[in-house]
Formats: sequence, structure tokens, C-alpha cells
Amino acid sequence: MSTPEGLARAHGIFNIVGGAWPLAHRRSFEGFFGPKEEEWLQQTTGALLVAAGCGQVLAAGEPGGPAHARRAGLGTAATLLAIDLMYVPRGRIRWTYLLDGVLEAAWIVAWLRMGRRIRLDEAVERRAMEAPAGVEEAESPGKVTAEHVERLLDTHEPGAALVAVGGRIEVVPSAESSGGLVVAEREEVLRILPAGDRSPAALQRMARTLDTAFSELGG
Repeated sequence: MSTPEGLARAHGIFNIVGGAWPLAHRRSFEGFFGPKEEEWLQQTTGALLVAAGCGQVLAAGEPGGPAHARRAGLGTAATLLAIDLMYVPRGRIRWTYLLDGVLEAAWIVAWLRMGRRIRLDEAVERRAMEAPAGVEEAESPGKVTAEHVERLLDTHEPGAALVAVGGRIEVVPSAESSGGLVVAEREEVLRILPAGDRSPAALQRMARTLDTAFSELGG
């Protein structure tokens, strides 16, 4: 679950299992969550969850798939969490649905945290498609520079990151305590850069990609 693809598969499997449970063994499902008067509604909800989960799993390995899985994941998790929080206090559904609510909230948090990495991956893919093969892009000014990328890679703190603080890009030892808008973490840059490539051209391409991602984040 540390990558967009892994999170898409994990959440997809969770939705498949959760949706299939009342379809495969209604007695145990109702034993935990309480009896249901409308069997058709229970089956419909379960089948829709299975369909959403299959879509997430299948999308995980496709170009642009993690972004689709994220939208589906946030949609299903937010809907189920809202139902849990609305109807447990009213006594319409059993308190055990609050356990499901905790899990749905955890999926929402995980997808929100993964959003920046997905946008960064999409920016890399767009750059690769737009740039003609064998032709270097012309130098263009931007908030993120090759020097920023180089300083980030030279920092060996495990949580080091590029952040925007007061309109400036800075390298900080920890993204969590920076107080700024995180542009990219060192781990993410290392994952995207070709293995061992620290050439000026590679650093410049990475800087332009990060600058694009930063602009899309509202920088």
C-alpha cells in the first residue's frame, strides 16, 4: 500500500470481499451487522461494491489507472462512511457499522495522502509523451530548479522533501514538520529518476516535471 498501484489493489480487494460477504454468506453477515428487511437492497449494495472493487484492481496497472481507482475509492468510502455516521446514532443500523466507518475513514486518509504522488506520476507520463524522442527541452524558468533536485538528492534524511514555504522552494529534512506545501519527497524523486542517473539533463527534466506537478497543486 506504499504505492498508488498497491493502494488501488488493496482497497479494491477490500471492497470485493466486503461486497461479496452478504452475497456468499448472508447468515454470518447479518449475525455481525444485524438482520436486514430488504434482501434485494443488501444484494444490490454488495454487487455494486464488488463491481467497484474489481474496477480498482483492474485499473491499478493501467496508465492513469491509479487516479481512476482513487476516485472510485474515495467515492465508495465516503458514501459508506456517511451512511455509518448517519444511521448508527439513529438506531437504524447496528453499532458494529462504526467499525466499518473506521476502516472507510482510513481508506479516505490513505487516498488523500496518495493524491500528490498520483499527480506527480501523471506529470511524468505527460512529459514523456510530449517530449520528442532524442530532443532535449529548452530551458525554461520555473519555481523548481535542477539545483533544488540536486540538493534534495544529496540530503540523506529519510523524510527529506521539497516544500514551498512563503512562495519559495526549500529542501527540508522532514516533510511532516515543514509547515509548507510538499512538492515531492526524496523517496518519490528516487523512484522516478532512472537508476543512478544524476546527469544535468536528468535533473533538469525532473525539475520541470516537479514544477508542473507543483503548479497543479496550486503553487
